[in-house]
Amino acid sequence: MESTAPKPFVFVLMPFGPEFDDVYQLGIKAACQEAGAHCERVDEQIYQENMLARICDQISQSNIIIADMSGKNPNVFFEVGYAFSEEKTIILLCKSGEDLPFDLKQRQHIFYSKIIDLKPELSKHINHYLHDSSLDGSSDFSGDEGDQIACYLNNVRLLNGAIVEIFFDSVNDIKKIFLCNLNFKIENHSSQLLSMRDMSFEFVLPNYFRHSEFGMYDILKFDYLKECSKFVVNMSEKIIPRDWVVKRLALQVMSDPKEFSGDRCQLNIYSVSRKINLSFKLTYSSHANP
Repeated sequence: MESTAPKPFVFVLMPFGPEFDDVYQLGIKAACQEAGAHCERVDEQIYQENMLARICDQISQSNIIIADMSGKNPNVFFEVGYAFSEEKTIILLCKSGEDLPFDLKQRQHIFYSKIIDLKPELSKHINHYLHDSSLDGSSDFSGDEGDQIACYLNNVRLLNGAIVEIFFDSVNDIKKIFLCNLNFKIENHSSQLLSMRDMSFEFVLPNYFRHSEFGMYDILKFDYLKECSKFVVNMSEKIIPRDWVVKRLALQVMSDPKEFSGDRCQLNIYSVSRKINLSFKLTYSSHANP
């Protein structure tokens, strides 16, 4: 006998047009039905409020959001931004070969060229989120470092119990100011939704590193001490399983970076229950590729 329990609700955000009809009906909707979920777009619904109010309401009511970012549709971008602000679980799609804005490139997407390839991959993602009991919860940073998150600087993973070397290039602008650019990437390796609001990421660097006006939007707080400089990364996101966030950190170097090499630095990760220390060395290289 078929279950009478309500099905999970998947709300779809995508451009409207004949070229997207098959993507929706044969790719997205078929994948949701296969996974046991109810799927709708706003143009399939009957409502009295204005369309934007309806879309925002359905985003809030949904269990999962599926958003097709193909075509860089501004309405879809706005709606996805609202879904992120509501901390919804979002599956992003995009046609293969399309160039995405920088912020979206840091998010996991399902890229598709044919609908026949989209359906099984999307169905796998929907099933994962629907059957993950931690979908609506959050996770503390517990267990071994590799069990929960992985942290990278300029594409090099920071390891617990080891000192890794991070190479950076330096930009010397017309004011004779040296800049150190770092890409800080955090991956969620767990099966749970990770709330970055429950964690703190503090970098401890030699005192000749200072903040730069070009990178302050990703730095929450910067302290200058006699022995070192400390800064805390601005983290407010929630990271779904197998996803990641990237922060771009621009630092000012108070002396020529070619004159120093290999000074020990540290990333302190704080959570409610524990503290993790990840050590690394920053080394100048003209061939560094963040």
